[in-house]
Amino acid sequence: MKKLTANWTGVITLLMNDTPIAKLDCRLYSATGNPKPLSLSQVHAECLTAVKETKKAKEQMGGKGKEKISPQVTQVRHEPYCPKCGRFLKTDEVSRAIETATGSVKITEAEFATLAFTPNKAVTAKLFRSDGAVAAIGVDRRFYVLPRATSLEAYGIVLYVLGATEGVGFIEEVVIDEKPRVGVLRLLKFPKVLFGHEDKVLVFDALIDTGSLKDPRGFPDCSQAIPALANKSQLDKTINRLAGSLAAIDPEKCIDPRRQQLAMLARKKIEESISRR
Repeated sequence: MKKLTANWTGVITLLMNDTPIAKLDCRLYSATGNPKPLSLSQVHAECLTAVKETKKAKEQMGGKGKEKISPQVTQVRHEPYCPKCGRFLKTDEVSRAIETATGSVKITEAEFATLAFTPNKAVTAKLFRSDGAVAAIGVDRRFYVLPRATSLEAYGIVLYVLGATEGVGFIEEVVIDEKPRVGVLRLLKFPKVLFGHEDKVLVFDALIDTGSLKDPRGFPDCSQAIPALANKSQLDKTINRLAGSLAAIDPEKCIDPRRQQLAMLARKKIEESISRR
């Protein structure tokens, strides 16, 4: 079994209004990976071994006329390589394959062409109650759903129904940017601090492929038994005292830390430039 490597190791301290509740020494593992068991790959047609793109130096003989001819490396290219056969492959030796739980299944280019999805200009969104399942799957990419001028009334109806039912509209298949996606329509309320105005907007959340989600029980740290809480009564008192005064998350803090650093550095450089004038 492949050894699982943590993406981050450290301590997370849970705070309630700046009061430390617990310090969690933990490791973070990626919850997603390659879709299993069905995913496409390139294989050596002869042995069905997954090929690797490996650097190959191409040599060209140098020298002209009666001059001494010597090999010279002119370029380095990535070419398909079969680790089982131990050699580089020609283009016609590489095939597509579907990875299954029992191994690779080779398919022809004609069969691969049948897997193409045709862009659809009309899809159905079936109303469901919003539960923990969608949140557990997670959002792969978010899209704003904005109406044309002739469809404002329908847009208002959709916003009202999703708000009144607190539901989501499930779309089984829609091709966006040549990629088939599954997702949900949902009503979001953007706070004023985010864009300078408070507004309701309809979004389509393309969901993460559930086939790429990893079972948390497959990680070594998940098998440990959680002990009974020794200080539960004291913890309940702290929760009752502080829970009612919990603040909302500040959206301005939900920015990529690197982008925040770049903004601060740019601001500092501008201020230094102004002070030198």
